[in-house]
Amino acid sequence: MQDSMLANVLGAYLDSVKEREFDLPLNTLLRALGFYDIHFTHGNVEFGKDFIAKHVENGIAIQYSFQSKAGDVSQSNWRDVIMQQTLESLLSGLSHPSFDKGAPRQAVLVITGKMLGNAALGLQELNETIKQKYQQRPVLVWDRETLTQLLETHGLGGIYQTNAAGFLKYGKFYQLYGKALEGNISQREIEDHSRQWLEDAIPRDKRLLCSAIESNVFAAQCQANGLVYGAITSHLTLIRTIMHQIYTTSNHTGVEQLREIYSLEIANLKIILVQYLAEFKTLWDESGNNLCSIIPGSNSIIMYSIHCARIMEVVGILYFLEVEKAERDMVVSFLVSFISQEPGCAHVPSDYYAISLVLPVLSLCASGHRDIAEGFLHRSAVWLCDRYQSGFGLADISAEPYDEIATLFGYPFEFIKVRPRKNSFAASGICDLAVFVANAKLYTDIVNDIKAVKIFPQYWQIPDTESLFVLDGEDIVNYPNVGYIDNHVPFESFTFAEHIKHEPRSFSIIDHTKPIGLLLIMLLLRDRYFPTLWLLLTK
Repeated sequence: MQDSMLANVLGAYLDSVKEREFDLPLNTLLRALGFYDIHFTHGNVEFGKDFIAKHVENGIAIQYSFQSKAGDVSQSNWRDVIMQQTLESLLSGLSHPSFDKGAPRQAVLVITGKMLGNAALGLQELNETIKQKYQQRPVLVWDRETLTQLLETHGLGGIYQTNAAGFLKYGKFYQLYGKALEGNISQREIEDHSRQWLEDAIPRDKRLLCSAIESNVFAAQCQANGLVYGAITSHLTLIRTIMHQIYTTSNHTGVEQLREIYSLEIANLKIILVQYLAEFKTLWDESGNNLCSIIPGSNSIIMYSIHCARIMEVVGILYFLEVEKAERDMVVSFLVSFISQEPGCAHVPSDYYAISLVLPVLSLCASGHRDIAEGFLHRSAVWLCDRYQSGFGLADISAEPYDEIATLFGYPFEFIKVRPRKNSFAASGICDLAVFVANAKLYTDIVNDIKAVKIFPQYWQIPDTESLFVLDGEDIVNYPNVGYIDNHVPFESFTFAEHIKHEPRSFSIIDHTKPIGLLLIMLLLRDRYFPTLWLLLTK
């Protein structure tokens, strides 16, 4: 029964996936199947090959080429497009320096649907021609049924059913999948579940494949239910798994292939980010730039500030992922308008959203809008100090949604039992950003106000170890009350507070992912923001 259920889940995912969205899961599946020297070759000079890879069979290295298509293949599509590409992939030795022209060749047509009507007969005819005229191996077809079996056998099915702990996690997977179907899954639940793909108890290639399957399954269902931010979180969990494998791999070839997978997933993430921003911009423009008017439900008072935080995160990521200057200019132009017109941008509802301030401020500074960044930080600091002076403060990072709301709005009511907080992760983020924007008066005013209302800036210092990718690393250092100096000094001196003096100046993983890689981890884990990387990101 469980196998049938999993097959249905995987089948539904394959039915929904678009062509290029399957590139990364296919890559990780090939690794789990024992293929090596895998390269993504899709492009203008692919010669019919989306991927190439080698596989040893009976002691002989076979050079494989894969042509990947989404959905069903009709007779006309086969005849007009795919047949020629498939034949070219088999006969042409061009595509990539790693393609071994002297090795036996095997072409595979990968389709997430099935061969319809006479398309199957067309393939049969092509294989006869290949055998008689070219003396080559016939083309293999991995269709929906084959892919479902492979993903189940070498992925989730093979992991979850090995022991009692596997069965428990199997049940949790179905529970979360059910929530995703209902449109009721949270970012915290997705992140928590995805931690298992960092565990050494699971073989590395299966960890990567399973993470790719689950993240794509959850992302597809989140998108289908309008939870695009949940889909973004799902992709961030896969990015974490890939980065963790890069970090823990010593083999140069292995690292290079993981970097290729990382690039594929960054491209997938960017597609979702662009979609999220485009859909929001349409709604925002239609509302007359009034976010409050487009938030449904009785909880709009809290969701308003949450949506503001999420939009700023998305825009901040996109700014640093965009390569073209024109695209960057469009992104930052929207950010300037959004921050200027929506007061909720400066009203983080809890410490969980403190890091939502980081990427937008960095993108404003990098694009020459430091004045906008300064005004934004001033408003953020005023909001924070008012919450602590007149209320209970802001809830901590691990607080449940109810506790966030109760801490934020419950102070006037005696029947709401909330203990006032003095610690604030948001305070340390705002102070560090104030140093970075290089306005001496702004920094001095913010630090003085935070000290005046007796807020204790809180900070978690992450070392250059595997703790980069987890919340509970034993070597993570907690600063319960960061001491900031009263007067502004240059950010690059790293002398303005206790924590920054001991912060790592760089991290080895950024040699492979650039600083934005760790800022993506920041968005997933929410308790770190890597201030010593900011100069690298904005120079």
